[in-house]
Amino acid sequence: MHNITKMSDYYSGIEELFNPPLTYSGNYGFPLRALEICSKMENGRNLVQEYFEKNYLKSIYDILEDYKDAFKEIILVSDVNTEGKGRVLKVALEVLTQQISFGLVNDCPNLDADYKTYKSTVLAFFRNYKKAITAMESKDKESFYELISYVENIMTRYEINEKLRKEKYGKNYFPMNMREFLEKLRNKIVKFLVVYNQLVEICSKPVDLKELEQLLDLEKFYFVMTKELIEAGKTTERLDGHLPYSFAFAEVYIHDLKLFKATHNYDLKLQVPILVDRVELVTTEVVTTKSLIKEFNELRNRHPEFSTRVIEPVDGVDYQDMEVFNNVIETMEAERKSKKLELSWKLFKKGERETAPSDDISVKPHFPSAEMSKDEKNAELRRRIDFFEATPYAYRVEGINNFAGYIGYIYPNGQVIFERFYKDLSSYELALENATYIMRLDNFLEMSKLSKPEIIEYIKAGNTDVKRRYHTSKWEENITAIIIGKEYDAKTVDTIEELVNSGKIQRKEAVK
Repeated sequence: MHNITKMSDYYSGIEELFNPPLTYSGNYGFPLRALEICSKMENGRNLVQEYFEKNYLKSIYDILEDYKDAFKEIILVSDVNTEGKGRVLKVALEVLTQQISFGLVNDCPNLDADYKTYKSTVLAFFRNYKKAITAMESKDKESFYELISYVENIMTRYEINEKLRKEKYGKNYFPMNMREFLEKLRNKIVKFLVVYNQLVEICSKPVDLKELEQLLDLEKFYFVMTKELIEAGKTTERLDGHLPYSFAFAEVYIHDLKLFKATHNYDLKLQVPILVDRVELVTTEVVTTKSLIKEFNELRNRHPEFSTRVIEPVDGVDYQDMEVFNNVIETMEAERKSKKLELSWKLFKKGERETAPSDDISVKPHFPSAEMSKDEKNAELRRRIDFFEATPYAYRVEGINNFAGYIGYIYPNGQVIFERFYKDLSSYELALENATYIMRLDNFLEMSKLSKPEIIEYIKAGNTDVKRRYHTSKWEENITAIIIGKEYDAKTVDTIEELVNSGKIQRKEAVK
């Protein structure tokens, strides 16, 4: 891209995040408050705020007037278009539904990704609470105990409401009669179910991304949205241990940010609203380019399994057509899996810690030291991983149950390069004082079974088919020369296929 003078010049518009050419799986949300701080201002008016007030919020607040205390934050969600073409940005109906439900009965329905099922799910959910209210009013013991979990939630909500009323009215506070509370609750539930169809209709209306883009300061937008995706990644990590596919945009942005920061001494500092654990509790945080990169490095380094999908677009292909998308993703996943190999042994038996040969004064190791800060280690780890993942390797090989150890990259020219990234899998901390090992494909199976001291002795004996390189200032330059300094060896793929067919190595996805 030519004439890049600011970070937003890297991107062609907000659809790269909200409606990318290749659809991210699932949905991902942003608090409207975060989008509002990215707004252009006109005579003191927040244009984004006005846009959503006019097109969505006024209608929502009008029909939910009796429930305005129940929801604290409007969430926008990018989700797969139900019409089967690309994605759309909407007001998150599920978040509004869950917030209001929780405000009524201290519980919320479990809503899936299909808007069409929401009404039936919500009806079934509140049907049980209306039964519980009837049982509490009639004092029907049998029904009462059959619905005890619903009754307990109602009682909890009553206690919370009374605490809030006491704080509000102070000395003038009088407890609300339980029967009065139950009657009001029943009426609110019935009214909510009546207006729910209107709420569904409003939230189903997609945001016009072209209109919205004209109202945004794009420099702030990409920065703030990346911060939101990092926060969403932390939440998903806590809930199910992995990163969402939408995290791919954060990876792309941080990659570009590092380049731009290095060449233009770029820095941006904003006070960003953060949605804590993706719920209505919001705090603010001062975010800088440095702190954003730091947060990204720390989170990304804990997830070596995450892979960003990258393709070379073909003119005339509509990548937002779901049939095309599914075919492309299937092909990409098959190609990605075909590159991942696993040996039936651990790479490099445990040996002594790496040290530079004391008799070779030309070697000046640049190992990260134990005195490095955690942030410095995370940055160095990310730099090494990004370097190798950007190289044109044909295969990526691991030892059995040994991702924390050395990873091998097999190149089309027949070279195999082993690098140890992680100290262990519990901390995902950078491995210190480890050299890079380079060998030929035809002997890597045997050499990778040896310990490091055994390999060092092999090298000292005058064998030149195995080398080790320290992390000096010219380390990347030296490794690059090894990767591209040989002609393409057409036998590399054939050799790997023979090893797979013989059972000496396995496709990683096939390993049980």
